[in-house]
This record gives sequence, C-alpha cells and structure tokens, in this order.
Amino acid sequence: MTFARARAALFAILSLFVLTMAADAQAQPAAAPTTQINVALLPPPAQAAPAFDVQKATNAYLAEVKGAARAKSDAYFEGGYW
Repeated sequence: MTFARARAALFAILSLFVLTMAADAQAQPAAAPTTQINVALLPPPAQAAPAFDVQKATNAYLAEVKGAARAKSDAYFEGGYW
C-alpha cells in the first residue's frame, strides 16, 4: 500500500467517524420520563379551619415569651439590633 492510498484510507475512516458523530448530535432528544402523582385529600385534623384568627394566634404566642427574651425581641423590633 502506498502512502497516498494509506492517507486516503485514513481520511475515509476519519470522515466516516466525524459524520456519524454529527448525526448523533442532530438526533432528537428522548422524551423525559414522567411519574404519576397521587393526589389525596388532607385528613380532617390537617385541614384549615375557616374560623382561624391569625392575629389572635400571634398574640397568644407572644404572650408566652417572657423576661429577657421578650426584652430582646422588643429591642430588635424597635431597631435595637443587640
């Protein structure tokens, strides 16, 4: 085999390799897998109560904070970043 033939064969092999790689790059992507989502109703204790008063609940929580913790909380709220 002469050098010219060897070079032509190598060129043909490399061209075939490059063209097959380009064909793979142009292929359409596969569809993403999907999963079925089971939706269930919340049990009665977890459902929101229509008569829930946010302000009353917040005040009840803040009434439990006492002493130094309350003073620090009030100072932080008023802008005194201890």
